[in-house]
Amino acid sequence: MGAYDYRCLLSGISLRGAECVAIVLQREAEGWQPASLPMRGRYNGYGSIDSDFRERSYIDDQATRSFEDAVGEQRIKLDVEATFSWRRSDREGRDRMLATIERAATGHGTVVFSGRRVVHTLMDAAFFDAICAELTETQESTNALLERVLPTALGRWWYGDLAESPIRDVQSQLRKGLLQVAAVSAWMQQHGIEWATPPVFDGPGEQHDEYQILASYRAACSRFAGEPWSHDVLDRIGPRIEEVMRFYGADEGWIRHLDVSWYAVAIGEARLACTRLEELSARLAEEFYDLSELIGVSAELLVIERGDIAARVDLRRYIRLRGGDRSATLDDVAAWEELLTEPGVEPRLEVAPFDVPALRAPLAVGRGTFSEVLFIVPNPPPAWLTDEEEYAALIPFTFGAADVSGS
Repeated sequence: MGAYDYRCLLSGISLRGAECVAIVLQREAEGWQPASLPMRGRYNGYGSIDSDFRERSYIDDQATRSFEDAVGEQRIKLDVEATFSWRRSDREGRDRMLATIERAATGHGTVVFSGRRVVHTLMDAAFFDAICAELTETQESTNALLERVLPTALGRWWYGDLAESPIRDVQSQLRKGLLQVAAVSAWMQQHGIEWATPPVFDGPGEQHDEYQILASYRAACSRFAGEPWSHDVLDRIGPRIEEVMRFYGADEGWIRHLDVSWYAVAIGEARLACTRLEELSARLAEEFYDLSELIGVSAELLVIERGDIAARVDLRRYIRLRGGDRSATLDDVAAWEELLTEPGVEPRLEVAPFDVPALRAPLAVGRGTFSEVLFIVPNPPPAWLTDEEEYAALIPFTFGAADVSGS
């Protein structure tokens, strides 16, 4: 089985190239439940994480040694495929343990402890850290906290002795990890997310393409827009998404600039580039020499927030034909056609002033990467733009002195 990708359990964003948190799960009567403290590393492209010694804690090492002893004693039972993975793995310690458990998550092996299956799940570390930024300590004993947060046989076996440890640093590490899992569990419950193996798009073993990666990021931007910390954490994830896109060989112009916001105008299938609102009517007249071509087309202002279309303004009522003492707007097809065919009248095109929605994030200015190419998309466009989008071009322009067209 070659390289493949997973998505973050919390955000749904592709984990390709991500710093991750892994948590081992065990099957209980009520479903999958957490059985380990968080373990950190970088997604390795094969369903698990790799780490260096700085990302492994004393408690990680203790859990790993317990797992290795239990495999040898057959308290943890591996089927043929999991045993093959365990024996042939070129990884060591904790990473070897997680790689073997990962085989069970993809259905290519079985790991069992105390008669119940064991798998793992993965989360983007940036999302995990945002949720766990402020932990609430409790008056519970460490044993009571362990029983509540890791309600599994494996969790109790792994950490039961450590919960009795007289060493203050061990107690502190253990309680912090348990409080993190408790915080994530509470957040998941609020958002209707259940503990499970890492989500995929179509099925295990898939490699995410650039459109899936961008779609997963855009969906998270929309879904978590109301979270007070979402802008900061999504801004931190955005550069990783851009880096992955460059790995695919995408031109700079094809990358959605995910850490900034901008305005655009979409007019039918026109490919125009306007850097000032005042230019819009002149450019429309330039492009549509025959003004009858505008009949029936869509025209919208798009407010792009971090790669997502956050707001739309229908411009058809503001795009006007004026001839003599009469005028017609683009949304009034009959009046538009009548004015165009009226003898002796040479109507001119104009755009009336309209209210512009405010941007929540900074306007993209002076980045030097915004060119006409950025706003030209295939027709039909990829799903990551927006499912119902029908435009072949987005027209960049600005208001006042700001300029998002690039230099």
